[in-house]
Amino acid sequence: MLKTLWKIYKIIRWHKKTFPNYRPEEQCQKIVEEIFEWESEFLKFDTEKELEELMDVIIASVGAMRFKDVRDMVAEKMKANQKRRWKNGHHY
Repeated sequence: MLKTLWKIYKIIRWHKKTFPNYRPEEQCQKIVEEIFEWESEFLKFDTEKELEELMDVIIASVGAMRFKDVRDMVAEKMKANQKRRWKNGHHY
């Protein structure tokens, strides 16, 4: 688990260094762009490229965690998710 947290930290640190003036809105737009790229590759049934684009979605999403507002919203959403009942990956 610590290795995973360290990887997440390194993504956030890289994001801050690489995009010092980014705002949360810009990062959300980047996530949307990456989702569209992932979807495009998914529809082509190119597994290797699809996985590469999925990694970009994850990296962009983790990068968004550098912003306090995003972290706060994620924490609130997790509280709601933890209150739900789950079965087979879906809440009911």
